[in-house]
Amino acid sequence: MESFTGLIASAAADNVASLGDLARTGLAAGADFVELRLDALIDPSPGAVRDLVGQLPAGRVILTCRPIDEGGGCDGTAMERVALLLGAGADGSVGMDFEFADWQRSANIRQKIGLALDDRNQRGTGRGRLILSTHFPTGRPESVERLVNDIETVEPDAIAKVAWFAHDPSDNLIALQLMRQRPGRRIVICMGPCGLMSRVLAGKCGAFAAYAAASDDSVTAPGQLTLNEMLNRYRWPRIGAQTRVYGVIGQPVGQSMGPALFNAAFELHGLDAVYLPLDVPADGVVFRRFVEGCAAREWLHLGGASVTHPHKANALALVGDRADANARRIGAVNTLAIRDGDVFGHNTDYMGIQRAVQTCYGAAPDNLRGVRVGILGAGGAARAATFAALDAGANVSVFARTAANAAWAAGLDRVHVHEWAQRTRKPVDLLIHCTTIGMHPNVDDSPVPAEALRPGTVVFDAVYHPRETCLLREARAAGRRTIDGLTMFVEQAAAQFELWTGCVPDRSTFGCIVSVVCGARASSRALDDRHIVLIGYRGSGKTRVGHLLATALARPFIDTDERIASSQRRSIADIFRNEGEPAFRAFESEVISSLADEPPSVVAVGGGALESAQNASTLQSIGRLIWLRARATVLRARLAADPSANRPALTPQGVLDEIESVLSRREASYRGAADCVIDTSDLTVEQTAQAVLAKI
Repeated sequence: MESFTGLIASAAADNVASLGDLARTGLAAGADFVELRLDALIDPSPGAVRDLVGQLPAGRVILTCRPIDEGGGCDGTAMERVALLLGAGADGSVGMDFEFADWQRSANIRQKIGLALDDRNQRGTGRGRLILSTHFPTGRPESVERLVNDIETVEPDAIAKVAWFAHDPSDNLIALQLMRQRPGRRIVICMGPCGLMSRVLAGKCGAFAAYAAASDDSVTAPGQLTLNEMLNRYRWPRIGAQTRVYGVIGQPVGQSMGPALFNAAFELHGLDAVYLPLDVPADGVVFRRFVEGCAAREWLHLGGASVTHPHKANALALVGDRADANARRIGAVNTLAIRDGDVFGHNTDYMGIQRAVQTCYGAAPDNLRGVRVGILGAGGAARAATFAALDAGANVSVFARTAANAAWAAGLDRVHVHEWAQRTRKPVDLLIHCTTIGMHPNVDDSPVPAEALRPGTVVFDAVYHPRETCLLREARAAGRRTIDGLTMFVEQAAAQFELWTGCVPDRSTFGCIVSVVCGARASSRALDDRHIVLIGYRGSGKTRVGHLLATALARPFIDTDERIASSQRRSIADIFRNEGEPAFRAFESEVISSLADEPPSVVAVGGGALESAQNASTLQSIGRLIWLRARATVLRARLAADPSANRPALTPQGVLDEIESVLSRREASYRGAADCVIDTSDLTVEQTAQAVLAKI
């Protein structure tokens, strides 16, 4: 089943000018349609909206005026809403989303809207002509299927749309199944955190369309993603009927690094797959129903899932004897793998903690022999840490917060169990924190007061968001060695990726992505809507750093040289050889000028672009310019090691002389245009990306 699914940018603002800006931004970012939410306008002048509609591309506008009782902002009558919609320009080229309940009860409304849309002759010939919708802001109606059928019975040619606030993640399966039954004719949405799957996978199941907010400030429904997230984090254009689905199951999962990491990894490995945050309430029955429901639907292609708090024990109970030996021993499953409809369980936390600890104590199997290890917590991660420490020969003390978890630890040989209050009184050489204390958003909390950290104690915090927790910050300030949770996270995630895909990932690349995502989140409040523009000589790292930044920030990545080659359908070298540098520079200026119409992106521009004062002025007006600088000898070495960096020689001199000559010529233009300068000579790609984030 393959069916085109449109992406609708929802635009909501309190004035028409801002509404227009959002609409144009949404369409420029890649939306197929834009929904103008007239119910958000303070002064909804039909004439002003009609003028705006006339400025937007024909056939790509949908007008909506949602009443309060269906989650909107309009308190007028149904006829007043109809008058506003028709006066704003609902005609043969403009679509309309109208409430089914009002449509059904009023023949007058049906006649007015039908005539405006040339209903008798043209309804059904264009996409988005008429959407009949119904919304339930508090929960699922008694029978969604019957409601969809009612809409289609009353108006067979209309698009049927039903949306409700989901309290159970299994509601997504109802929504996706209904969209699959009539490809291209239905929109079924689960609102709220539990409903993300219904939004991102709408295209996989043949929906008429999915919705995303044109900007962070234009979210029109609970759980709605932004266009940037849909297009860049979840790779919307690549999702099809055969796309394999993975995700992280837990609550909360909104701050998980998993989607950024795994979706980037799928992209790097060329895999048709997507990874989603799957919000599942802390209920074993709900968990089982959801996982088994996903596994039973072959068309969903669920390949596996990461499992986090509070479901690791629920996952073990689900898979039973299909759990691997480590998971059974630890008593927790953090990874589900689905093969032929059967669900298998694994525990990759063990190796992640083991690898993280080894960074301080060496790689020998008994590297903790005689070391006093204190483990805070006795949940899934703590149990993995307990066995990793025991297997390495440590003397282990567990400080449990609940009697049930304390009972589990008490049954282990060579483990001393203490009440939580004792955690500050027992001397340890290595402290491993495995609870959620200090995790975002409670970043100022710490499981241990700073004054309780004894001299010589190494402190390891398994929490990775934020990367530097309050515990680690205070430990470092007190002169203690620390280990953050990223190493553990990267190692266990890499093991999951290999289990699911059979591909062995590059650990350093995984670490690089996660580190930069952490930096991006720490810097996100300071970012604005301008482009991040990387300038500098070839070999300075613009492309690799740009890709990494774009992944971390969920922004598009634009390489102006690639844009030129794509638009001209030939290589840069061919353009230089056949038409000369002036022709190339003209193409380059055209591409740079077009960036003003692009959504906020990470842009890498060619090394010579800044020699044009016009290009420099254009880029400065639309972005922050970061000059990535490197020594000539470093640039030569990088270019020699990267065959893809081949470009036409710009001088007749030898390679090093050429680099030095061109750098000398361009330095003034780089320096004059740049907002800041970063010397990449001795930095890795990860370090450079983090430096850029620190600057902006």
